[in-house]
Amino acid sequence: MIGIQTKTSGKAFDVASYRGPTSPSTTTLYDKSRYTNNGTLVNVTWSQLPSGLWTSRYDGTAYANIDVALASLATTTKGTWMTWVKLDDATPVAACYIVAFGDTDADESIYIRIDTTGKVSAKLTSGGVVKWSLTSDNAIMADGINSHICLIHDGISPILLINGVEVAITFSVEVDKTLWFSSCSGLDNGRLGCLNTNTLGNLGFINNGNTALTKFYTYVLTQGQIINIYENEKTLFGYR
Repeated sequence: MIGIQTKTSGKAFDVASYRGPTSPSTTTLYDKSRYTNNGTLVNVTWSQLPSGLWTSRYDGTAYANIDVALASLATTTKGTWMTWVKLDDATPVAACYIVAFGDTDADESIYIRIDTTGKVSAKLTSGGVVKWSLTSDNAIMADGINSHICLIHDGISPILLINGVEVAITFSVEVDKTLWFSSCSGLDNGRLGCLNTNTLGNLGFINNGNTALTKFYTYVLTQGQIINIYENEKTLFGYR
């Protein structure tokens, strides 16, 4: 359970939500945080939910370049990531990266991905060494179902929440679970929908899936705060 935390900074990235008859820009992913860390869309299209919310659609080649968000995150020692995700096939042929920050020409990265089993995993690699790597004990994703995924790092250890509830995880690597962005000085790119690291270019694309309402905080949200966000957003995705 997440305890009471003190806010030390702010929201570094918050994808603008759109509802209405006209789809959003296909070139710019607008950030409504005070930093205005607007991303660049590549091959991303939009699909509209019955609620009217437009969600980003990925076809196996699409991604959002969010390099600009790094300036707001680089020195942080704790934080909260969250996003809504839907995969048409929740057990993809290849693992797909939902949120990822990497070093373009060296082995350094932080990411969340969906594995071929439908489990959610997260990993931090610094200086070519995996420092921590976790995977949910159970399959989280289901075909065509939107799920709210949240990764929290409190400066001690990362945890994973799905639809506002902390889930059981197993660490396959726990060299140093305290590390976060400030320990990865080589990070120079950010992606939604794939990973770019170690001279490999963009890889691990979301193949037929959607994301929406992605947010990065530079502080730790309480579980109550996360549940409130989930409850406020879930009706947009068909939950009651």
